[in-house]
Amino acid sequence: MCEPTTERLPLRAETVDALCCSVVLQLVEDLDAVFDHIDRVLRPGGGRVALAATAAGYGLSRQIAPYVGNFAGAHMFEPEEMPTLLADRGFTNIKTRTYAMLQFVDARKPR
Repeated sequence: MCEPTTERLPLRAETVDALCCSVVLQLVEDLDAVFDHIDRVLRPGGGRVALAATAAGYGLSRQIAPYVGNFAGAHMFEPEEMPTLLADRGFTNIKTRTYAMLQFVDARKPR
């Protein structure tokens, strides 16, 4: 029996066409393990990842981000943090959008 976690989903390598992770990454302790696993399970060329997480953002949301993060026990991503984690693993076509304290990241795993 396998108990899935965000760091270890029970999926074979290179079998997933798309992965969506919505507002959970800020609660994960080992981000490198999660991003390594995302890279492992996505199919080359067809693999697409869409992520949404709390972000420090800009303006007023950047000023209150530390308080929100501490209160909620959540990691507040810097604007380039998730794109860098993906780029370091060879992902391409990385696009980001930040709205207040929520960042959306879309990327593709190359062939």
